[in-house]
Amino acid sequence: MKIRNLIPIIGIILFIYIIIDIGLENIVHSLLLISPIYFFIALLLIIPRVFLASYKWLIICRKQKMDFHLFYIIKIFLISVFYGFITPASIGGFISVYYIKKKANVKWEKSITNSLLDGSTELIAGLSLALIGSIILIEHYPSIFPTILFVFLLNTILFIILLNKEKGELLFRVLIRRFIPEKLKTKVDESIEAFYEDIPRLKDLIIPLILEYVVWIIMGVQVYIIALGFSINIPFYQFILIYMISFIAGIIPISIGGLGVREGTLVLLLLKFDVAPDVSFVISLIGYLLTNLIPGIIGWGLSINLKPDLNKMDLE
Repeated sequence: MKIRNLIPIIGIILFIYIIIDIGLENIVHSLLLISPIYFFIALLLIIPRVFLASYKWLIICRKQKMDFHLFYIIKIFLISVFYGFITPASIGGFISVYYIKKKANVKWEKSITNSLLDGSTELIAGLSLALIGSIILIEHYPSIFPTILFVFLLNTILFIILLNKEKGELLFRVLIRRFIPEKLKTKVDESIEAFYEDIPRLKDLIIPLILEYVVWIIMGVQVYIIALGFSINIPFYQFILIYMISFIAGIIPISIGGLGVREGTLVLLLLKFDVAPDVSFVISLIGYLLTNLIPGIIGWGLSINLKPDLNKMDLE
């Protein structure tokens, strides 16, 4: 337990080490070089990104026969961003399970399925873009491609299994059910049935997946605009795909909100393009501020009024 609690601190230590290694003075100097106009333009893109991400989630909800007002989903999305960036591997983002269950008055299992579908489509889209980015860098960093390819294939296969009730139940029986006490098996079987209630087909998720790609690209554009403020000479598409690698790296659960891991990765990747470490660090930091921290702060404000009462959760 003590080791597990210390793991998220690794990223923070790495973050501090990078600051010391690059030099705080150099980082502050680079921060001051950014024109406010670049920051403001990138900031405005939060609006379409949040809207599209929420609308994509709303489509999934409706496919599961849960109809919400788009504004409610936007609020839950922002709250999930807040809980995501303060927890390792963004696991806190699954607080959405509670809000979906509460509003739709459905079983926990159905709400969990909803959040898994939303998160899985997001992760698969991000991984596929990072995979393309790793091909661009394969000559300089050959180990990145097979690593991302493995993670991408693993998540895609699990996602397909998740959508198929027969395959999902078979996997569950083979790997888990045999270890469950006999007196609990009936209840667990009922939970599996509830998990697959109104689950959408793969073709029903094509539009949400396309929207997710657009959301990722908008996020990349936000960071690219900041990079332009430093006159970075990297083609638009290459920068976005390479940035996806650093963002995906931040999901590794050794830091809070990916802090340190994401910055260190981008510094390393942009060395190929002769970008100074202090500039890469600032680009990553401001990028995170725009893509996660500011939406998360808004989510924190919304969570004050919609804070879940964990003591009164109906776990039946």
